[in-house]
Amino acid sequence: MTNVELPDNPLDLVRLQDEVAQKLAAVSLAGLSDRELLVASEVNERSNRRGVGVDARLFAEVSQRGAYRLAGSQMPGKYLEGQLRLSARARKQRTDAALSLSSLVAFSGEPLEPILPATATAVADGDLSLDHVAEIVDVIDAIP
Repeated sequence: MTNVELPDNPLDLVRLQDEVAQKLAAVSLAGLSDRELLVASEVNERSNRRGVGVDARLFAEVSQRGAYRLAGSQMPGKYLEGQLRLSARARKQRTDAALSLSSLVAFSGEPLEPILPATATAVADGDLSLDHVAEIVDVIDAIP
């Protein structure tokens, strides 16, 4: 693979990611060998899993800044359901992931580490999906 100079701006990166996804959706997979097809599938899955952490960070930032109000939403969860058109279940999973995986800021302004740092690392490495995170959160929540 050739080395590509990636932008540092997060908005430019997500736009580039969207362009790559559009291209991947349209390109033929017929030219790949069976081995290449398996590798492509595995790399794509790892990328999707890493995206869980990106989603969590984005939502945590939208929530902390109150940016959801610019979209006409009164609450962060309503932004996910209304603007991003997520189901109530997906909204809960995304919210739980953001609260568990993201570095947040206390009311005092003090930075807070993720509640589940090992899980956050595993997501960043592409080892855990949103369903895995939801299961971990459910288990932690069930502990008295």
